[in-house]
Formats: sequence, structure tokens, C-alpha cells
Amino acid sequence: MAQIFDPIPSQETRSPEISTNQPIHTLELIAMRQELQDLIGRVENALTTAKIRQGQRDPLQLPAIAKARTVLKQLPQWVATRQYATARQQWEQTRQNLWRDYPPEAFVPVSEVRAIWLDRGTIVAAGSEERLAVVFDRLQAAGVNTVFLEVVNAGYPIYPSRIAPEQNPLIRRDWDPLASAVRLARARRMELHAWVWVFSVGNRRHNTLVGKPANYPGPVLERYPRWANRDQSGNIFAPEGKTFLDPSNPEVQNYLLSLYREIITQYDVDGIHLDYIRQPRHERGITLGYGTAARAQFAQKTGVDPLELTESDRSLWWMWTEFRTRAIDEFVATTAKQLRQLRPQLTISAAVFPWRYNERIQRLQQNWESWVSRGGY
Repeated sequence: MAQIFDPIPSQETRSPEISTNQPIHTLELIAMRQELQDLIGRVENALTTAKIRQGQRDPLQLPAIAKARTVLKQLPQWVATRQYATARQQWEQTRQNLWRDYPPEAFVPVSEVRAIWLDRGTIVAAGSEERLAVVFDRLQAAGVNTVFLEVVNAGYPIYPSRIAPEQNPLIRRDWDPLASAVRLARARRMELHAWVWVFSVGNRRHNTLVGKPANYPGPVLERYPRWANRDQSGNIFAPEGKTFLDPSNPEVQNYLLSLYREIITQYDVDGIHLDYIRQPRHERGITLGYGTAARAQFAQKTGVDPLELTESDRSLWWMWTEFRTRAIDEFVATTAKQLRQLRPQLTISAAVFPWRYNERIQRLQQNWESWVSRGGY
């Protein structure tokens, strides 16, 4: 895969005539604003990454970024009032200021990833390696070099698994889409990553596609009902219409790890992409995470059944939130460690929510900052 380097400020080329008052036409204004907006995002992302590596949770807010946003807003007004020289000078100075404050630790080689999520519906519609090859040809023509293939969806793998209760019934039994995808990716010099739903194992929308009743919990929970994640009323379907596993249950962890070991040892995938690596999304008045194992472990630790808690029980509620969060953190760490023991070069990635830290911890128990700060993922 190609390597790209972020240029350092001294390498930036400057506009030759920034003082000219020649008109700025519409397309030039669009290009100027787009370049500035992209650079703002680039600096913010670099700062976030740098601060996480230093163990800080919130990205540093720089005056240069605030100033850049002001200039971004002001550019159309300067052009509308024919202050072209001012617009060019402010635009160029803003770019220089952003590059000046770009964190030095971000000037390292990074992989250029042009990726796509190839979902279960597209795989099912293809129905054969020959027709799936047409999809890969289109991806190659578009410049895609990495494919996240949806390998486990709603508890169903697309390949014939010896671990999972059932293969996706919409897949022909004489076809292994994962094996085909690996061959097609290799022939086009693409990376192929196995995209897996982790704790979510049932989906009402998917039930209609496979001819199951709306309340069908999915193949995993049908076989292992004690693994279910529940809300405070005992319901297994979260408000988002999906069922989830209890991350605190050791049997759940062993099952998932066995499934992932099967994928990376039986197929030459380049990585594992973890989706639904979180608790079910809490909505107003509905909290989740009350699986049998989670309740027992928390009660053993604190002497309190979490079902008896409310958010007004400040300290204990915080402990309950931390307990659920830590279960997911530890599963991510264990997954990375065990899979890398088998495949040291395996890439491990995750689909995560971009919500602010406090809201994300309270509603999802997804602390991806801690995964990044540990390194190795």
C-alpha cells in the first residue's frame, strides 16, 4: 500500500501574488474555502490523535483554528464587496498559521486507505463469485484499495462456520462468499478486512428478510438465551430494534473469540473490523446492560443488584457505568492480544460513535480513546 507524508510548513508553497486585487470568481472562491476547510479538519484530527497519545481526553483548542473558522465565514463577504486582496491575504495567512501549529508528532508516514464497506445485501445480491467479481472490478476502477466485507451480520456469518449456530440463510450453500472475496481482493491487490458485528446478534429488519417473526432474537440467542443483554424491564430488544449479547459473560467472550480465530486462521484476511463494539444505545428512560452475568458480577463486587439503581444514586451509578464500559475495554484488549498471537501483522479496527466523551460513555459505554491510548490496535 502506498505511503504518504504530511508536508511540514516549510514545504508549503505560497501563492505568488496574494496582494493582487484581481477578481476572485465563484469556482476559485469554492476552491479556497474547500482547501481551508480541509486543512482545519486535518489539523483538528492531528491534534486529537496527538493528545490521545499523550493520555489527554479532549483535543487542544488552538486560537489558529478559531481564527480560521472566522476567515472561512468571512471569505464570501470579502469577495461580495470586492475586497479581493484582503480575501487572498487572510486566506494565505490563515493557512500558514494552521501549518505552523500542526503538531510535529503528526509528521509521520501513514497508510493511504481508500476503503468501502461492502455490505451483506450486496453480497447476497451477487450470489456467485463471477457476479461478485463485477463489484470488485467497479471498486478497483474507483481506486478503492481496502474492502471491509460484512462477514458477520445479525449473528449470521456469510461463510460456513463451525462455531456459529447458523450460516446466513440467504447465501447459497454451494458458495463461500468470504473465500471468493479473498481471491478477488488478492487478484486486484486490495486489502480485505472481515467486518463483524460484535455484541449485536439480532435485528428485526433482518428477520423479515430471512422469514423469521419480528421478535426472533437471532440464531445466537435462540441457542444461548442466557447470553442476552437486557434492559431494566427484562426486554432483550433494544430501542434500536436489535438484540445484544452481554459483554461481561465469559461464555460470550469465548464464543466471539473462537469465531474470530476461525475467520483469521481459515481465511487470508488482512484485518478484523469490529462493529457494534458497545452496549445497546440507551434512550430516555431505557437503560441496558442488565445481562445475567453482568448483574451477578456487579452484585458480587458492590453488594448491590444494578437493577435497584437509578441515576440519582450518583456514586453507585457511576460505578455501574464504569463496570459496563470496562467489560468492553477488556474485550477489545483481549481480542487484539489473542488474534495478534496468531497473526502478528493483523490490522484491528473498529466502527465507533463520534459523540462527545461524556454522552458516549453514558449512552453506549464505548471508550474508544482508551483503546487508542493502549496502542497496538
